Order: sequence, then structure tokens, then C-alpha cells
Amino acid sequence: MSTEKRFTPGPWLIAETDRRFVYALNEKGHNRFFAHVQDPHTYKAELEATAALIASAPDMYAALEAILSDYENNSDTISNFTMLEIEAALKKARGEA
Repeated sequence: MSTEKRFTPGPWLIAETDRRFVYALNEKGHNRFFAHVQDPHTYKAELEATAALIASAPDMYAALEAILSDYENNSDTISNFTMLEIEAALKKARGEA
């Protein structure tokens, strides 16, 4: 399993004032990266859902790494902690967290 990351680390957040903006802060709390999801032919709800999916990407990545780690450690079952990570990542992807 490769732990090298070539993406902006999370947490990524969704702006409260416009839920189509996704951003990530650096260690000092300054804006490291942001994206505005936009398309004049797409409904706002869909754009907000896309932003939620983008913001959840680091959490999903971490959850999948945890599953792989459990598997590589010859675990017959996925730990409860891993399941909580997966559920939290999916809730974030749906814009529920």
C-alpha cells in the first residue's frame, strides 16, 4: 500500500455562504486550495451535491486506506472503527455532515 499523497490534504470544507465553494486550509488556517463548482446549465442542488462529493474525497480516501490496511493485516472482518469512518465519509459525500 502506497501512502504517498499527491493531492491537497483535508479536511476540505464547504463554504456556508455559497455551498458551491469547496476549500482546504493549511496548518496555519489559511486558504490552501479552493474550487467553485459552476455550470450555467446545471441546477444549484446538483452543483452543491458535486461540491459535497469533492469535499468528501480525502475522507473516502482515508476510509479506503483503512479497509485495505485491515485486509493486509489478515483481518477477517472490518473493524467497527473502519465502518464508522466509511459511514462518516459517505454522509459527507451526500452533504449530510
